[in-house]
Amino acid sequence: MRAAAFAAEAYRTESLVGAADRDPLDILLRRTSALLTDLRARPVTRDLAPEQRELESLRREAASVVPASQIERRALFDRLLRCAAASPLPTPRWISASCSSSNASCAA
Repeated sequence: MRAAAFAAEAYRTESLVGAADRDPLDILLRRTSALLTDLRARPVTRDLAPEQRELESLRREAASVVPASQIERRALFDRLLRCAAASPLPTPRWISASCSSSNASCAA
């Protein structure tokens, strides 16, 4: 895998495409999970359990949809982006860039 060649250079290995990543949804689920885990380990002003539950729900749904079902997987991808963008937590630039106002799929 080509991404493994960059592992030593990556600040966070979660940013790389992993061997188990089948499509963009898998990548976004994994990266969002890593972000949530990191945030939960920090002192925060509120409980992140609702975000954890939503992420787990999306993960279960994604596990039941094969990558060949591109329309269904894209719908889940868009839902995950909307959840991340709607969160009151700081939104990473890679989510903000993917969910710009010019991207109609991110509309609430």
